[in-house]
Amino acid sequence: MTEEANILKLVILSEDSASAEQLVRDVQSEGAKAEGCVEIGAHRIHMEILAGEATNPESLSTILAGADAVLLAIRHVDVLSLEKVRAIYTHLSDHEAPQDVVIARADGEGDFKMSCPSCAQKLWVRDTDVDKRGRCPSCKKAFTVPSQVRELRNVMPLPEEISVKTVFQGNPSTVIGSVEGVLSRCSNGVSS
Repeated sequence: MTEEANILKLVILSEDSASAEQLVRDVQSEGAKAEGCVEIGAHRIHMEILAGEATNPESLSTILAGADAVLLAIRHVDVLSLEKVRAIYTHLSDHEAPQDVVIARADGEGDFKMSCPSCAQKLWVRDTDVDKRGRCPSCKKAFTVPSQVRELRNVMPLPEEISVKTVFQGNPSTVIGSVEGVLSRCSNGVSS
């Protein structure tokens, strides 16, 4: 087996290119760099980003065909962001590479964007308000504030085997843990 065959291809998909790029920087800052790839634990990986809402299904399929693992990075759980993520996610069902979802938050960030469940008004909610009753300032309807992970799982048709974790950009250890998790499920730990 050649040395090239031991390099795993990790594709990071996101509707937000800045979040995807920061995830790559966080991985690169913690991993040992080795000739165009990064070593994370026992894995040598090459990372590729495919970000933005104008993702071409043909190019997405081509990139995913060679992927050993996929991370879908999400920044917000408002209606518009989740529509973009859902469009990307529909293309993942045909690919057998291990997949996980990360919610990318800035390190120390204490709030997130979601939509009112009744009128879809964008709302910024504090983490400290999760599981409390809130009221939409637009439609005045009350609702229980969900966590980002719970809202994502409620809206997206994610199978249970897909892990959803919150990572904190600028805090590489949280990102590395998610990357190691999805890579650990690659068949035999090497690409085929």
